[in-house]
Parts: sequence; structure tokens; C-alpha cells
Amino acid sequence: MTQDALLKTLNELTTLIEAENLALEACRPHDAIAMLPVKKLVAARLAEMRLDASDADETLRQSLIKVRELSGKNATLLQLAIKAQENVIRLLTIPQEPNEQSCYGRSGSYATVQRLAPVVISAET
Repeated sequence: MTQDALLKTLNELTTLIEAENLALEACRPHDAIAMLPVKKLVAARLAEMRLDASDADETLRQSLIKVRELSGKNATLLQLAIKAQENVIRLLTIPQEPNEQSCYGRSGSYATVQRLAPVVISAET
């Protein structure tokens, strides 16, 4: 394994993580999910290279630092995306009040009052 090959693979991984982070920041989780197979392949290729950090030059060290920082941000964005999905599911599955309320009208006969159940969806977490 050469440092050039390692640096190239790290750059590929950096590009993928940056793209995934952009997709997550734009609330496009499906785009992020679509990148996962390629990301796994690049990460597996990187793992096979068995980097010895003591042999790394400054360029390689900086690439490793960048991957670590991007990965940390990626983990945070993924947790936020998961929480957002959980909130959507919770909003869609909580029981709603009945849309119709039965009561007696002014004339003493049976009357039905229509009510709309409010639903609020927020992108805030």
C-alpha cells in the first residue's frame, strides 16, 4: 500500500461523507441512504489498507483529521434525521380526537357537529 493510494481512498471517503452530510442537512435522507453502498465499499477498502499512523506524512494526517471531523458531524446529522423521522411517525400514529361530536341541537333533536382535527408538522427538533 502506498500513501498515494491511501490518500486517494481517504479523499473518496471525504467526498462521500461531505455529500451525505449535505443531503442530511437538506432533509433528503433518501439521497444519503442511496450513498451507503458506495460508502461501505470505500470504507472497507480503507480498512484493508491497514494504515500505520506513525508512517503518515502531514498531508495524510490532515486527511485523517478531516475524515474524523466529517464523521463526527455525520453522526450528529444522522441522529437528528432519526429523531425527525421518529417525530413524524409519532405525529402520524397518535390517536386523534373524533372528527364528529354528537349532541342535541336547539330543537331537541340529534345533531352532529363537524370538527377538523389539527395536525402540525415541524422541521424543528
